[in-house]
Amino acid sequence: MERGGGEGMGCVGGCCVGGEECLRALVGAGWWVRCVGREVCAGC
Repeated sequence: MERGGGEGMGCVGGCCVGGEECLRALVGAGWWVRCVGREVCAGC
């Protein structure tokens, strides 16, 4: 998994929008969830 972020993010409130790829940091965890296309991140 890649760590980092700030550029190219398409997450809003934990949701993927615009069909863009996004990385969302999990609170209290040291890993990231990758969301591609119209899939949604946890908490959406």
